[in-house]
Amino acid sequence: MSAREKQRNCQHAVFQGCTIFCIFAVIFVVICNLTACRKGREEAGPVTLVYGTLHLEQEMETWISEYNLVQDEVKIEIKEYGQEGLEEGLARLNAELVQGKGPDLIDLSDINAGPYISLGILVDIYPLLEADPELQPDFFMPGGLKLYETGGHLYGIAPGYRLETLMGERAVLGEPEDWTVEKMCGFINELPQGSSFVNYLGSLGFLRIVLHRGMEEYVDWETGTCSFDSDDFRELLGLAAMMDTLPLFEDEEQAFAEGKLLANRVYISSPEDYGASVSLFQGEPTVCVGFPSREGGGALVTPYLPIGIRSGEKQDAAWKFVKSLLENEFQEKHIRFNFPLRRDSLQKMLAEAAARFTEDKSGEITLRKEDCDALYEVIYSTGYSQVFDTNIWEIIEEEAETCFAGDKSIEEAAGVIQSRAEIYVQENYALGIRQDGL
Repeated sequence: MSAREKQRNCQHAVFQGCTIFCIFAVIFVVICNLTACRKGREEAGPVTLVYGTLHLEQEMETWISEYNLVQDEVKIEIKEYGQEGLEEGLARLNAELVQGKGPDLIDLSDINAGPYISLGILVDIYPLLEADPELQPDFFMPGGLKLYETGGHLYGIAPGYRLETLMGERAVLGEPEDWTVEKMCGFINELPQGSSFVNYLGSLGFLRIVLHRGMEEYVDWETGTCSFDSDDFRELLGLAAMMDTLPLFEDEEQAFAEGKLLANRVYISSPEDYGASVSLFQGEPTVCVGFPSREGGGALVTPYLPIGIRSGEKQDAAWKFVKSLLENEFQEKHIRFNFPLRRDSLQKMLAEAAARFTEDKSGEITLRKEDCDALYEVIYSTGYSQVFDTNIWEIIEEEAETCFAGDKSIEEAAGVIQSRAEIYVQENYALGIRQDGL
């Protein structure tokens, strides 16, 4: 071998050795970096979120336990505020939230979310939902989705819900889209002597339901104004006043059979509930007209396990947990005695209910496929409830009672409600503006 060849072979060997060394060096650096990252994550640990509630529902407790078992990045701790009393617990929760502390996830059951929204405590969920590649707003039933929507923002979300509505014969009541306060007044005014429209629904109860699902018709939080002195509201007060004058029936089934009762107030939390209500009308085509509004009738939607996210550095982690409540596993296995928010989960529930009727030979199940289809339409087209401010309702309740007792005229009561409610709304509207830094 010539000297030149020996030199070339030597250079080649050196080059190979350097190449191998560099490869091993790169691998070593990568391994070190991965180890450091893993060690950093282990030292940092999972993000711990606090779920705050006044009263812990068993289904939520079960789900949090299951969630913590399978999640490495997020862990949920439960803080039950109402163990020593609901009022005391709510006061403590409110105090923490106003101070910028408190739970990262807030159970909105039986809580007035209005002040939380005004103070900027709750995160708008719409951007989180729209940015998620696995979930989109149109995955869900619109009436249930918008329970905590106000001003185009979504400040809470309920994975389940149930309905309260008015059901009757379609030939008698007509269509939900026509069910206004004016039309319902006409029905009651034309009732034969000894007949009633609906049983055991008094003036205050009726007024609360209508406003619970339609307070936004009279309160505009975006402008800080009210319209309780409008003709529409005075007409609603007049209709509500009629409810206490209607006769009551101990035997509702007989009253329906004799045509003395036109509508049934029904609570629907399962397909079977709906089927049982339909059977009361003995095969006649039925309709759920709901409760009246300017835009027609709609059911009152009551949320199940509603949840909000507190603004702050942990809100992205909090969304991961909220998202778990909207996925099929929770929607189809953990929504008890309520309807799931997802469309596909609801359709599956109704298909299974129709299949049970088809297979049953005893005649005990009264739900047919056409009933299931009708129920889906009722849920899909139902009106939705805006955030219900209990402080405004207390003003309305106090003044409406004087009207129903005959101590004030409808015009006088409406005027006082307008004055008191507008002061409250303007104060809170200004508070919301200050919170936003505008």
